[in-house]
Amino acid sequence: MSQIPYLEKSIRLALAIVGFPFTALQALLSAYQLHKYKPIGERVWIDERYLHVNATGIPQNHNPTVILESGMGGSTLDWCLVQPELSKLTKVISYDRAGFGWSISPNELPTCQHGVDDLRQLLQNMNLKPELSANQLKNAQPLKHDLQGIVLSAGRQSEEWKKDQEKLLHLTEKTTQIVVEESWHSIQIYQPQAVIDAVKRILDNNRKRSTNV
Repeated sequence: MSQIPYLEKSIRLALAIVGFPFTALQALLSAYQLHKYKPIGERVWIDERYLHVNATGIPQNHNPTVILESGMGGSTLDWCLVQPELSKLTKVISYDRAGFGWSISPNELPTCQHGVDDLRQLLQNMNLKPELSANQLKNAQPLKHDLQGIVLSAGRQSEEWKKDQEKLLHLTEKTTQIVVEESWHSIQIYQPQAVIDAVKRILDNNRKRSTNV
């Protein structure tokens, strides 16, 4: 086995010495922020770790439970403008994915499937069914028999991407596409009313179907 050259070894040692104070500072700041900013919701244990969940509202008029799913890197705070309004109509749940917000990081490499499994187990532990989901398409297939509606959102994209999205209109007879003007990437933050109205439409349609049965 070839040995590391003396110069390279010296450079590595110097970088480690210089970088250590910054690493320690980051660890201290993270611990301080974790102590200062308390979770807004509750901890729900999944096996040997927990996910942070913010559950608000109560079911009304047979409305389904609404699940707010953040994009990659997002947290429950992303829904601070949407959740209070929807909570006036039904039970609403937002949560931090494993490794984000106040949730513990997973032991294994995170994948989309792990995210689906986490949500499924989370809902089981809370004795809930994912009846209406906002933002998460991958969860829809394995849980399709429990879902009553899905609202997908995306920020500014190219015209080519928008045309591809029109294919989604053929998924069901009731699929609609809504273009939200003057919004940045996180529509639920810059145009929260658009998301609220989209979910309300599904709740209204579901209530009408229940009344006609």
